[in-house]
Amino acid sequence: MHSDALFHTPPRGPGQRKAVLEIAEILAVVVVLALHAGWRVPGVNEPHYLGKARHFWNPGWIEGDFFLNSADAHQTFYFTFGWLSLAFGMQGMAHVGRLIMWTLQAWGWTRLSRAAIERPGWAPWTAALFTMACQHCQMAGEWVIGGLEAKGIAYAFVFFALECVLRRRWQRVWPLLGTATAFHVLVGGWMFAITAGVWFISIRTPSAPRRAWSMLPYIVAGVAIGAIGLLPALRLTWQSPSDVVRQANTIYVYYRLRHHLVPQAFPPVLVARFLLLASVWAFVAWRLRHVAMVRRTGEVVVGSLLIALVGTGIASVAPVAPDWAASWLRFYWFRMADALLPLGAAFAGISAAQHLRAVRPGWGIGLMILLGALSFWHIGERATASFATPWPPADAPDKVSDPRAWRDACCWVREHTPHEALFLTPRLAHTFKWWASRAEVVNWKDIPQDASAIVEWWQRIRDVHQADESSSVRYYESLASQPSERIKQLASRYGATHCITSRTPPLDFPVLYENRSYRVYRIE
Repeated sequence: MHSDALFHTPPRGPGQRKAVLEIAEILAVVVVLALHAGWRVPGVNEPHYLGKARHFWNPGWIEGDFFLNSADAHQTFYFTFGWLSLAFGMQGMAHVGRLIMWTLQAWGWTRLSRAAIERPGWAPWTAALFTMACQHCQMAGEWVIGGLEAKGIAYAFVFFALECVLRRRWQRVWPLLGTATAFHVLVGGWMFAITAGVWFISIRTPSAPRRAWSMLPYIVAGVAIGAIGLLPALRLTWQSPSDVVRQANTIYVYYRLRHHLVPQAFPPVLVARFLLLASVWAFVAWRLRHVAMVRRTGEVVVGSLLIALVGTGIASVAPVAPDWAASWLRFYWFRMADALLPLGAAFAGISAAQHLRAVRPGWGIGLMILLGALSFWHIGERATASFATPWPPADAPDKVSDPRAWRDACCWVREHTPHEALFLTPRLAHTFKWWASRAEVVNWKDIPQDASAIVEWWQRIRDVHQADESSSVRYYESLASQPSERIKQLASRYGATHCITSRTPPLDFPVLYENRSYRVYRIE
């Protein structure tokens, strides 16, 4: 045998080439997602979610923290990703988890894009358009691609399920949406409701009863999987008195998360952008209603818009029935429209360009150039901003006045204070546990999910940070703005042993550490 034959690589068959091209496409989408959302660790929500995930696997980590010891609402996510903290620490958990999440999202998006556009290779482009529309045309603050948290994993399974919806592979849809629900009950639950409506409409034929019964085992399987996430969510209010649940709903909806849940609080410019995108999408989708995949994608988008419309109706009665409205608005009625309208617009835009190329080549090429320029601009702008920003989003200047000094102070706390220390911390800072690994009394970001703990969280926020009635502001600018005697009273009430706050004005306690912006005090 000729020696060269030993090293001869047999030619790849069509199946191998197809698999290699799909993997390359998935990796290209991962790059797009990373450029869009690859900001420094930790992201805005990562201290909240990943702190819970680490505590889930290691309850001894910051065992005295009020938030970490509250009920776990996303146990599937904590179980699946929390173990990474044991091997890699908090920073490593975020980096490795992001890579896993973005790869899963890219895989699902590639399959969805190939179904919607009906040709391979376009997924990176559609992903860039989708992320651009999500960034600039959401009205309720929803995002899909970002740092590691439960809903990012849920949306990956939503992408897989939507591909099956477009291809009418209904048996696979329900277990996939059940998995999404297990990770995030609202993302998966709302998508389950939308898809069920689309499926019900699609089977309105004489054989509908038979087809419905044949689908029942798959629906039951999806519900059973989703129950893994649904049951912990239901337990958040099961054991609380009705008046406590009512208070918790009011706090959650009208005070803490008004910007996500109450349409009257949405910035008008964001609402205008959303409505503009909805109008453009509706026009294009109507003109291309003869294209099966555009029509099927449109059914899902319309479902999300109907849910948002119902949410708007509920919010309209809030002035006369605030408790009733709050009990319903807490379910994020605008989340799926923020996510699915950009998705439908991205695919409709590409489909419109393809259609125009066939009938008016000049217009079609022009639209492709425009969409390409917009997507390239968006990804370039996001990547440039992320590389140029020296602090992680969770430590942005609107959260802490001096991100570098804040991290230095927290790291000193981790190295030089007892593990059982309990701190009073700035209201808006929410990375203290991330950097310092010490318990804190309360912060604005870390709102619990169970009703009784929400009420206690609100009481702590007001006790620790709310200014007195004679002040012109609602909250003190910092803990240092309060009298030392009041800080001592708060420490006694909540068992706090230390305080970290702005360097000036000084408090009348022993200073353990200081830098250009912050001081660490021992309260005595």
